[in-house]
Amino acid sequence: MSDALLQVLIFLGLIVLSYLMYIIVRYTRNHRPNTQLWGTIFEALSHYTQPQDQLKEPKQQIQKQKRQAGDPPRGEAKTDT
Repeated sequence: MSDALLQVLIFLGLIVLSYLMYIIVRYTRNHRPNTQLWGTIFEALSHYTQPQDQLKEPKQQIQKQKRQAGDPPRGEAKTDT
């Protein structure tokens, strides 16, 4: 066999294999809905395929203030009576 024919056969074989796997996945998703299993599978398949920096939450700085003497305890408002 020539190299070109071999490469075409390999390429077509990969396409057929991909299509068969697609059919199997579609069938099992429709007939056996195990959401946790499929979530794990698709998360594993897509692991680090997109940059993770975009998904990180920005850092937030919380400034704590010291309570001064005479301030009411938390949850209580000052009253003018």
